[in-house]
Amino acid sequence: MPGLNEINNRIASVESTRKITRAMYLMSASKSKKAKKQMEAMLPYFRHSAEVMTEILAASGQVDSPFFHIKEGTEGHEDLYIVLAADKGMAGGYNSNLLNLLKAQVADRHKNMFWVAGMMGRMQMNRHGYPIQADFKYPVMNPNLYRARDMAELVIERYKSGEFRKVYLVYTSMVTALKLEPTFVQLLPLKPEDFLPPGDVVGGDDPVDYEPGPEEVFDILVPHYLKGVIYCALVEAFTSEQNARMFAMDNATNSANDMIAQLSQRYNRARQARITQEINEIAGGVQVE
Repeated sequence: MPGLNEINNRIASVESTRKITRAMYLMSASKSKKAKKQMEAMLPYFRHSAEVMTEILAASGQVDSPFFHIKEGTEGHEDLYIVLAADKGMAGGYNSNLLNLLKAQVADRHKNMFWVAGMMGRMQMNRHGYPIQADFKYPVMNPNLYRARDMAELVIERYKSGEFRKVYLVYTSMVTALKLEPTFVQLLPLKPEDFLPPGDVVGGDDPVDYEPGPEEVFDILVPHYLKGVIYCALVEAFTSEQNARMFAMDNATNSANDMIAQLSQRYNRARQARITQEINEIAGGVQVE
């Protein structure tokens, strides 16, 4: 049986670890709350952009936008997958769940390109042999509109040049506070049916005139829409990462509590055994005399 000092040192070590996991839980809870406020502030802007695009499609004639179809000459080019992974570890299976989704959705990873935001996600995907663009190094923590704008402009530039046939966004969506779900979204080309309510068609009975034209107005709105989509995904991914870390740290803290209880019980038993042994030795010495 381990000695009392050894058990006592083990208890002190676990207690120290428990303090760290508890502190990380509280930090993640605070960051998650802040990220949720960011999303609530952004949603009206994003929804308004989508509503205007919907109005153009529903009220105008056929809108012929390059964002609605694959450009000619792109056949054979790889698709692009933008993966919003975790910046830090100790978040349970957060990154592994994204990898499992990619394995299920992407038939041949070597025919496609992967842009990964999040340092830990990049490291894990590199280990699994995914071809990652080296100069796409964006953090997921502390998301902001400037970062989303840069990412959206880069995606649009490379897409319009014909480098990619399709662009997908892969991130973790927070369905509820207790349910995190890896999500697979097609960014480009856009689908008209994604903007129109069920039953509506492109081009209504009362066309609306847009200056300089519906296509031009629509193409101006697309970058704002994509920026909103990417920003919302960044915020949701960051919030999901914090929630995943909260759960992981809460489980770690509970495990530490259980371990401390078990070690305390072993310590008490060992201490009682030592006291009993000392009493028996004293009693034996008195009888000998």
